[in-house]
Amino acid sequence: MKTLKSNNGGEFKDFCAREGMERVDNSIKCSTKWGRERRNMTVIGATKAILHDQDFPIFLWAKACNAVVYL
Repeated sequence: MKTLKSNNGGEFKDFCAREGMERVDNSIKCSTKWGRERRNMTVIGATKAILHDQDFPIFLWAKACNAVVYL
């Protein structure tokens, strides 16, 4: 069976019913998903700032991420 990921809006409901497809909610409405996404974006932003500010090469990305998470 084919699946269609959407933000749980109603615009694809009829289409999926006609085509015999399953709809899967792919939205970030859940508070735990949102919190995780927000935390990840904070780590990524801080890592980018460290690498840019200190002119570190990109291959040090993992080390910088570890440093941000440790702090």
